[in-house]
Amino acid sequence: SRGVGDVYKGQRMTGSGSAMHVVAQDARDVLRFLGTRPLIWETIVVAMFINLLASAFIMVGSTFIITQTWLLSNQTLGISEAVVSLGGLLGGVLVYRMPRGVAFRHEPRIIAITSIGLVFVVLSLGLPLPGAARLALFVFGLSWVMAGASVFTILAVSYIQTHTPVEHIGKVLSLIQLLRCRR
Repeated sequence: SRGVGDVYKGQRMTGSGSAMHVVAQDARDVLRFLGTRPLIWETIVVAMFINLLASAFIMVGSTFIITQTWLLSNQTLGISEAVVSLGGLLGGVLVYRMPRGVAFRHEPRIIAITSIGLVFVVLSLGLPLPGAARLALFVFGLSWVMAGASVFTILAVSYIQTHTPVEHIGKVLSLIQLLRCRR
């Protein structure tokens, strides 16, 4: 991105407010571009909601369930969060190991497979299981969801990068970072 003092459309920026001018112009440029590419805009919105689900439910919801509902220790919560985070890393490894033919067009299937993790979470909350089994099933389900969310996000960003002109890519990726809703 540009900073104050950089050249913008052939003019040198000086004085107060020029950085805000650049931000406003970049925002207009990216919104104008996305208006002509609805699939990229829709991809950003879907990725935003998937990441919102992952961050809100997994990080806030699981904390409440583990410490307040099941009355487990903060150490158990920490270990659970570490395992769930490993699920996110596993998603990155899965993308690396995927055959070249797996691409953005497979996203609906990836979302469906990711949602299977929620079945494990629901089972852990609904079945009368012993404490350790219930926690293991819960953490496994959340890890599965995190892995799927990582796969989806990586493939979505890759799709956006390959379908966005060079002059807009930084602006579009900045918008994605803004909307990711991650902690």
